[in-house]
Amino acid sequence: MQTVTLKSVLDAIARREGKDPDSGANSAQFAARACEFLNHRFEDLYKWAHWGFIMLMEQRAYRDAWSNATTYSIGDEVWLASAGKYYSSLTDSNLNNNPDGDTVNWEELTTFERYVAYEQTGQTVIESVESVSARNPRTSQQYPGYLSFTLTNLGVLVSEVAGNQVWVQFRKPAPQFTTTAWSSATTYSAGQLVYVASTGEAYKSLQGSNLDQDPTTETAYWEKVDFPAKFKRAIVLWVQGDLLDEDQQTSRALVKYEKALESVQNLEDEEFEQNGQVDLPRTILG
Repeated sequence: MQTVTLKSVLDAIARREGKDPDSGANSAQFAARACEFLNHRFEDLYKWAHWGFIMLMEQRAYRDAWSNATTYSIGDEVWLASAGKYYSSLTDSNLNNNPDGDTVNWEELTTFERYVAYEQTGQTVIESVESVSARNPRTSQQYPGYLSFTLTNLGVLVSEVAGNQVWVQFRKPAPQFTTTAWSSATTYSAGQLVYVASTGEAYKSLQGSNLDQDPTTETAYWEKVDFPAKFKRAIVLWVQGDLLDEDQQTSRALVKYEKALESVQNLEDEEFEQNGQVDLPRTILG
């Protein structure tokens, strides 16, 4: 996916407002204000459709993988990849007992609900599902073996005829952005966002007790928040409209909204109609 920096988006918004993004006493204040609108509009556009450039394809099991560092209780269910099987714990305080061949602490599961939880340990969170298949559609295009699925409170429920693992094409939750500068003196929690001026990018903390770890180099502690290049034009127009609307310039704001909508419709044509696909909008932007 081609990306642009957060700074390039905010700079484009500032210039459309007749402001120099790199000077002036109010530049930081304006960027923070614009970023609030940007987050709202970005989430709407992100969820507008199953955009191919943000969709992920991953093979998933129906339970978390067994870990020798986890203590399991009676009834806990796990996936053991080396055996290609699922197991249920028969004991409490079940620690570091490999389920393969251990009939004292584990029982092999042959009948169970085949669902992929939206949040699995060590896996990307699933926000919206486009398809579930027996094989990877990107490598088995002719015979991916698409499966019916139901979204339940437990997760993505698939048919009992599905194999021990399935391929899920999905969208992760919409990212958010910030203009709050990273500080080496601040301890960050997992999920907190920072901005680094030298790269013009936002970063999300991956760990707790995150202190003095440079977001631009320490990838075990930080993840760059990507901004899809294809979203830039529509977001800039929408945020400009929001800023005008906030200043009670309603008629000018409506013009920007119309242009933003036109940009999204052009993107839809590019992404879906040209490929013979249909993916109707899920959100109506105002």
